[in-house]
Amino acid sequence: MLFRSLAWRQQRRLRITYTRPGAAPVTRDVDVHAVFLAEGAWYARVYCHMRRDLRSLALHRVSDPQLLEPGFERSPQVAASLRSQNVFDYETVDDIIVQCSAEKAPLIGEREWFPGQEVQSLPDGGIELRFPQVPRPLLVRWVLTYGGHLVLRRPAAVAAEIRRAAARLLAAHPEA
Repeated sequence: MLFRSLAWRQQRRLRITYTRPGAAPVTRDVDVHAVFLAEGAWYARVYCHMRRDLRSLALHRVSDPQLLEPGFERSPQVAASLRSQNVFDYETVDDIIVQCSAEKAPLIGEREWFPGQEVQSLPDGGIELRFPQVPRPLLVRWVLTYGGHLVLRRPAAVAAEIRRAAARLLAAHPEA
C-alpha cells in the first residue's frame, strides 16, 4: 500500500525487498513514478537505484517497504513510456504486418492495438494492420489469442515462433 499512498503521492524514495520466483530476495531503493494494472496484476514503474535504470516491479513480490527521506521528481517520460505498451522492457520487433479475417475485422478494426497502427481494408472484407514496432511477446500472444483469425505476414521470424507455439498447443491437446 505504500506504493500507491505515501511513496507515490509524496514522491518519497522507498526501500523494499523484492522476491522473484526462484530467486533470493533483494533489497532495493526505488523511486515510484507510476502504478499500473497489467495482465491482471498491479505493477509499479520505478527508478531502481541498484540497477540505475527504470524497472517494472510486480507489487505482489514486494515486502518490507520502508519510506526513506530523500524525495524525487516524478518523470513525465515514465508516464509516456506506459502508453507505449512496453512497460516490461520486452524485446521489440519492427515493421509488422498482420492480416485479419473478415469475421473478426469489425472487432479488430475498432481500436488501436499498438501505437502507430495503420489499417487497410482487404477485398475479402478482412483488414491488414501495420505497426512500426511492437513488443515481441505481446505480438505473439495477440496473434495466438485470435485462434487463426490473425495471420502475421511480417516479420517471418516471429511468424515461425507463432507456428512453433501453435504446434505445441496442438500436441498438448490431442483429439479424444
